[in-house]
Amino acid sequence: MEESNPFAKKHVEEVTAAQRTILDELNLPPAAKNFLRENSRLLLISFLVIVGAICAWSYYDYYIDTRNDRAARHLAQAMLITEPDQKREALQQVSAEFSATGSALWAQFALAADHLKQQEYDRALPVLTAMHGKVSPDNPLFPLLQQFSGAAHEMSGDLEAALHFYQTLSSLPGFSGLGYIEEGRVHERQNQTAQAKDVYEKALTAKGISAEQRAWLQEKVSSL
Repeated sequence: MEESNPFAKKHVEEVTAAQRTILDELNLPPAAKNFLRENSRLLLISFLVIVGAICAWSYYDYYIDTRNDRAARHLAQAMLITEPDQKREALQQVSAEFSATGSALWAQFALAADHLKQQEYDRALPVLTAMHGKVSPDNPLFPLLQQFSGAAHEMSGDLEAALHFYQTLSSLPGFSGLGYIEEGRVHERQNQTAQAKDVYEKALTAKGISAEQRAWLQEKVSSL
């Protein structure tokens, strides 16, 4: 009779063992187990959100890396084109299709450089102007952007704007000599002899000035 009794000790132990959960196996404090049981749904949702965020971030990194690689390949192909109009079209396509990438900036810069080479200053200026908000001072393109912007404005006749960009160039480490030379030329065009002489003298003391540039600068200072 005892074995068939549902309340026998053996039956109770079997039922109790079957009802034990992983929380019971972890030997957590009662307060912790109660918290986990009461908030299991919220914890599960939070876990799924975290896993989803990690997966999304990993996919985003993969997407960015893949897009940057594609942009670099397209830019390299565009730079190899020898026919001028086709090259410009290809550079414009890289800039438009892969905006916000380094390759897009280089494509815009190459396009502006081509316009300057062809003396198309009115076409170079909009391209260079659009780049100013995208190129930070720590970008390797920043000094070149200042020089090219100064040249485009100077050749267009806006000497004050050109002077502004050349002054920014002369304030950059490693580019002060070049910037001072460009400044001096603009001051000469404005018939500002004293200012031109002053910046040429600064150029003489700048690092990176070649022997030929130094000789030219000394002649300039002596003649002003």
